[in-house]
Amino acid sequence: MEHQNAELQGQQAELQSMLSAVEEQKEKAEAQHRFSAQLVAQTQVDGVATVTLREIADYARAQIGVVYLLNEQAGVITFRACRGARAGDFVPELPPGQGLAGRAIAELRPITADAPEASLLLPGLTGDRQIQHEIHLPFGHRGRAIGVLSLGRTGDAPFTPAEIASLGDLTQSAALACAEALGLRRLEVAATELQTLMDSTDEGIYRRDHEGRITFINRAALEQTGYTEAEVLGQDAHELLHHSHEDGSPYPADQCPLTRTMYERAGARFGGEVFWRKDGTPFPVDCSASPLFDADTVSGIVVTFHDITESRQAEHQLAAQYRTARVLAEAESVQDALPRVLELCCDELGWQMSLAWAADDDGAELHCQSAYARAGWEEQLALLSHESVTRGQGAVGQAWQQGQHVYVPGEASLVRPPRAGDGLPPGELAVPVVRDGRVASVVQLIGCDLPRSDGQPEAIETITAQLFQYAERKRSDEAAARMKDQFVSTVSHELRTPLAAMDGWLDILLDGEPGPLNEEQHRFLTTVKRNSDRLMQLVGDLLLIGQMDAGRFTLEMADVEIGELVGETVALFAGMAAEKRIELTPDTGPGVVVHGDRLRLSQLLSNLVSNAVKFTPEGGQVRVRVGQQHGCCQIEVTDSGIGIPAAERAHLFERFYRASTATGTAGTGLGLAISKAIAGAHGGTIRIADSGGTGTRFVVEIPLHVAAEASL
Repeated sequence: MEHQNAELQGQQAELQSMLSAVEEQKEKAEAQHRFSAQLVAQTQVDGVATVTLREIADYARAQIGVVYLLNEQAGVITFRACRGARAGDFVPELPPGQGLAGRAIAELRPITADAPEASLLLPGLTGDRQIQHEIHLPFGHRGRAIGVLSLGRTGDAPFTPAEIASLGDLTQSAALACAEALGLRRLEVAATELQTLMDSTDEGIYRRDHEGRITFINRAALEQTGYTEAEVLGQDAHELLHHSHEDGSPYPADQCPLTRTMYERAGARFGGEVFWRKDGTPFPVDCSASPLFDADTVSGIVVTFHDITESRQAEHQLAAQYRTARVLAEAESVQDALPRVLELCCDELGWQMSLAWAADDDGAELHCQSAYARAGWEEQLALLSHESVTRGQGAVGQAWQQGQHVYVPGEASLVRPPRAGDGLPPGELAVPVVRDGRVASVVQLIGCDLPRSDGQPEAIETITAQLFQYAERKRSDEAAARMKDQFVSTVSHELRTPLAAMDGWLDILLDGEPGPLNEEQHRFLTTVKRNSDRLMQLVGDLLLIGQMDAGRFTLEMADVEIGELVGETVALFAGMAAEKRIELTPDTGPGVVVHGDRLRLSQLLSNLVSNAVKFTPEGGQVRVRVGQQHGCCQIEVTDSGIGIPAAERAHLFERFYRASTATGTAGTGLGLAISKAIAGAHGGTIRIADSGGTGTRFVVEIPLHVAAEASL
């Protein structure tokens, strides 16, 4: 009986032990479940650290505790939470391997210690506390340490192996939660950095999904289009931003190159596209599109774009200034250049009409000097160009009065209030032209829906400065030309009298009136006579040029038989040609009669034939041919001489110009200029033509019938 009782008591004790173990396992499971539930509710790293410390420290009956977790941005393990002590009692960073906690991190295993080896000596609320038993539990995830939990007991209760095992299980759950929180933190940081990056760029960026809906848009894109984020997200990108061409015609979505990149699965850049703002206005863009992939499936595209309105305006403004320089290079005067400059201002700067206003003699009103209108706006221009403007009246009058440019979009800014039926286009820019501290004129541009006028006033000021510089240069050139002509005329007159006297005395001496000359004296005087004749010809040419410039040169018109005149000219230079063994041949054909000045036409022919003989080497040929073509008498003088470089031919008829090939041959550089003037006075032309080989060929064309009275 006693044996049975003892056996029964043993079974009861064993059962009680089993029940205690089950109860312990139940409590442990409940604690694990409760701990996991609280961790799941935490998404932030600091929240996970706080729950982990509280629950595990309570479970371990630890009075002191601290948690260190990885700071991925800094790359170090840093303090996160503590209990039973102040945060300032702990170091902010924990290097791996430093102290017991650092050892646990480095070795990825729990480290325990008992007094006096314990390392947690901390000042408490009532003085320093000596930790009797401590444990350091690393948080491990995928083979690396992401933190450590340090717990300390102040009483004499060491951590048992079973407790260490249980704490290890809880720590593993905490490590997984910490890893998830750190991963979420990484995503948050990456998202914040990406958003900051997207918002810091001036490039517009948006994402559209595979159905074309906008799922992301950055700050620059919103600013350039005028929308808010709420107005854009979820909307069809093509219908919202890219629905029409620049001229307003529909832009089918299946023709959109941005959409095409999704189906072609390759990124591309595009120019010449326009996007549309919320207010209904288009703006030119350079853009690119790149597909987004989810595995091997295209999930959408990212579009980047940049408003190139300002750069395009700058290009047009530079083009306007360049074209102005070309116009001025080709124009004869400011009056000739101004209409063309106004036209190019409209073409390059995007306006419908342009007008130049200048003050009248008493400075009371502005009147239109010149104007230009694009096709379809001529009637509106006529309405404006016949108006006069007073100070302060409209944009032009305000620019005149204030000395500053005035830009007002819409029709309210016109010179006068628009009348019914005017059809005046919107937008106006008035730019004052300031010279010597006062407004000399105003340039007015009308007909543009620009939201602003960036750079245009400066471009207009530069263009008008070019005009003023051109005008000043023209005035200076004309004044210099007048002074030169006056000087040449004066000198020519002063030279002609003594030269005439010298020439007379030379003729007397050569005729032998004072007495016979020996051979050497005759040779000396002949040389003097030849040079005197050259000077007389030069003086005569200079006087003729002066008469042409002064408008005092007239032609004595009569019927002139050109073939006969050519024969006389050839005979005149036959001796000069013979000295150089040059074959000088006339080809006059049937008689051709023109109405002209025989003396001047003879001078023209003499200049051409003289040049041909002078610049043809010995043994060459000179041919003078006369014919008729297209109602004109055509005279050709062709030689086999040194020729004239093509680059110099445009200057050949300028006064005093001599070709580079004429070096070493006497001449004044006036003969061809005079010849051109004589041909022009007869209603004809003179030009240098292709000779078909070496040498030079001049062609003169004189109408067979010209007015009986002609003058230069």
